[in-house]
Amino acid sequence: MTKLTKTVYLTIHGHFYQPPRENPWTERVELQPDARPFHDWNDRITIQCYQPNAMARIVDSEGKALEMVNNFRLLSFNVGATLLSWLERNSPIVYLRILEGDRLSIKERSGHGNAIAQVYNHMILPLANEREQRTQIRWGIFEFKKRFGRDTEGIWLPETAASERTLEILIEEGVKFTILAPEQAEKIRPLQVEGASGTAKPKEGAAWEDVSQGTIDSTRPYRFFHTKDSHRWIDLFFFHGPLSREMSFGDILFDAKKFAEKLKTVHEAERSHPELIDCVSDGETFGHHKAFGERVITFLLHEEAEKKGFKRTNYGEYLEKFPPQFEVKIKSGEGTSWSCPHGVGRWKENCGCHTGGGEGWDQKWRTPLREAVRFLEKELAEIYEREAKNLFQDPWAARDGYIELILDRSPEGREKFFGRQAAHSLSPEEKIKALKLLEMERFAMLAETSCGWFFNDISGIETVQILRYACRALEIARELGAGDLENPFLGILSGAKSNRSDFGDGKAVWEKFVKPARVSFEKVVSHYAFRKLFELEVTKDDFYNSELEEGEIEQETVGENVLLMGTVCLTHKTLPEPQDFIYAIYQEGVSRVECFVKKLTSRSEFHKMNVAPLSHFRKKDGDALLASLKRSFGGEPFLIRDLFPEERERILWVLSRKMREDLYQTTARFYEENRSGTVLFREAGSPVPEEFRGIMEWMMGERLLEIVEKLETRTSFENIVKDSKALLAEAQARGLNPRVQPMIEFLSVKLNHWIEKLFHEPDPGLVQKIEQVLGLAKELRIELHDRIAQDLFFVFAQKALRERIESYRKDADDGSRLQMIQAIIRLGRQLGFNMKQYENQLAAVS
Repeated sequence: MTKLTKTVYLTIHGHFYQPPRENPWTERVELQPDARPFHDWNDRITIQCYQPNAMARIVDSEGKALEMVNNFRLLSFNVGATLLSWLERNSPIVYLRILEGDRLSIKERSGHGNAIAQVYNHMILPLANEREQRTQIRWGIFEFKKRFGRDTEGIWLPETAASERTLEILIEEGVKFTILAPEQAEKIRPLQVEGASGTAKPKEGAAWEDVSQGTIDSTRPYRFFHTKDSHRWIDLFFFHGPLSREMSFGDILFDAKKFAEKLKTVHEAERSHPELIDCVSDGETFGHHKAFGERVITFLLHEEAEKKGFKRTNYGEYLEKFPPQFEVKIKSGEGTSWSCPHGVGRWKENCGCHTGGGEGWDQKWRTPLREAVRFLEKELAEIYEREAKNLFQDPWAARDGYIELILDRSPEGREKFFGRQAAHSLSPEEKIKALKLLEMERFAMLAETSCGWFFNDISGIETVQILRYACRALEIARELGAGDLENPFLGILSGAKSNRSDFGDGKAVWEKFVKPARVSFEKVVSHYAFRKLFELEVTKDDFYNSELEEGEIEQETVGENVLLMGTVCLTHKTLPEPQDFIYAIYQEGVSRVECFVKKLTSRSEFHKMNVAPLSHFRKKDGDALLASLKRSFGGEPFLIRDLFPEERERILWVLSRKMREDLYQTTARFYEENRSGTVLFREAGSPVPEEFRGIMEWMMGERLLEIVEKLETRTSFENIVKDSKALLAEAQARGLNPRVQPMIEFLSVKLNHWIEKLFHEPDPGLVQKIEQVLGLAKELRIELHDRIAQDLFFVFAQKALRERIESYRKDADDGSRLQMIQAIIRLGRQLGFNMKQYENQLAAVS
């Protein structure tokens, strides 16, 4: 067994990132069926990785959690800016725990936080022009400071892709360090340290050592000097390649002790410098790619590593203590990266690197895709510069500063931005034009997100996503009068041949997957009309990235037929240009629903247009009504199939309500009349016929759901338990297995909701409700989906118990505080946590 002969420093870096998945028109992530049972992949990976790392468990020998640890306090890390934006909106507690982890690390790591920035939208910088590189770096740095409340010291380069010029730009932008793969280094030589200040500069004449085969000593930092100014530099860390690969693809992430022993093999006693062992991986490895990997990281960094003699650090702290003693040159040429041995070929050509795919597949499609995107960037940049020079003091400085407005879309944010950047006082029309130009540029850069080239075919979801960004950029350019750029763009893209014969080429992929994703204002209004017709909630201040103001409305109903007509004003939240629309939606029972939308040219138009449709409706002439609407509105109607998947499911659920109610009544009657008859089959030793079994089990599941839903009423808990158990006992006696999933879903949702509420509002009444849900699950012997609830509870419990036990120690007469402490401890036991330490703390002060 290798023994450490000196202090060895350790840092593990997690690159947490997800491709931006938002629909470019609505800025919302749509339902992704392949991520089920979750809404989308961001949601799925949050539950599997980001939340477990924000609330990682240290468990006892029985698997019960002893402590909840924030891995972001332990890891060096970066989180992609677009992912942070999503987390802030959709998982705010996880988002705040990430920020908190960095704040805690600052106190522990000599003022150096664990978090570093990331280039904004994961663009491969060496393949971008210098202006794009600067914007991407500046956006990443600004976003970091806005969220973490401090300047970043380092920055993560997507895929660690770097060229000499990329590093020089980082130097010019004030970045102190970045992290590269060992294979990216070319040669090293000692630095010359001058005077008492210890300033290091290139040691002219010193021999260079070739490390181009990945042989660089990764246990120390290196200095890269600007080629035009040796007084300016950036420091580079080269992660330990074999250890990082084993962490990502081997088995050391399944056993913290094995991991620690593996770390010790890197140590070499003869090294004179303080060694830094740094392992780097995609952060999603810790929990998503490798289940429970976050627990191994927790145990390793929280306990095991220090027992083995390692000292946990981060890059900023280590660099302050041990500045570089060697200069480094990286490999020249177009660029290098950590995930392509061919440099940056993976993002522009058929280099042989790919993930998945069938026999005989190639990646020749990458070259025309790269050419199409570069064509788009060049054409749009010319439009931007030509049009923006009359609106901004400096068009490119305005684009760099646009990140401020991306992070604050409020009217006040817009005015502050224009106050700083505008060339003169802009009219409302000029402001809209300026915003369109900036959005066009934003989407053009998003179209260069690296994931579009990474995988195995142009028809992949990541490539389709970047093409949707390109489509939105082209659409805005067209609105600005740019003429036809789409056809020449598609002309280049058509050279990208898919490996799948059913998709053809890039142009066919565009027609099949990209164009149908476009969302017009008319389509947004149709979604509003469907919701209005079926009396569903409408969030007026953020309805598919627009603010919505209702106007006139007229509705008539005859039997099961409904005609709803009205006006609405839509204001896009990013491009706030109010637009008025008129809509008409006609429902004919459950067999037909059609919605028509058009722009409103005048207020009087609504009253003129509704005369004929209302007349036909009152005469119960549906065909004449629809013909009249088609003449008045023009074009084809929006149907249920045109709705976003989630909206479609919601509307179909409402439409089928009566069918479900009829089914329930029919089934309930059959159930009541025949429930005793199933005993005959059991007594005869025969199974209940499948057609009877299905009806009975479905009905019993519905009855169980009705019983547990009474938890929200004044029904006594004892009666709910008694009735539930009686129904399950009856099912068992009759050889039936009730459909319990709806009941489990209901109880799980309630548990998660009440614990999240408890997190913000400690209340004995909530504790009682939570105990009832858990008690009912135990009595019925069902397992709830309670992982999220458990994590939230224990984070709450650790803080709440520390504070309350300390307060109780000072005032032992406070009976209500004691009751709350006891209730939280009791609840922790019920949720499967080891609460012994808190029981002991309470006993010590009682």
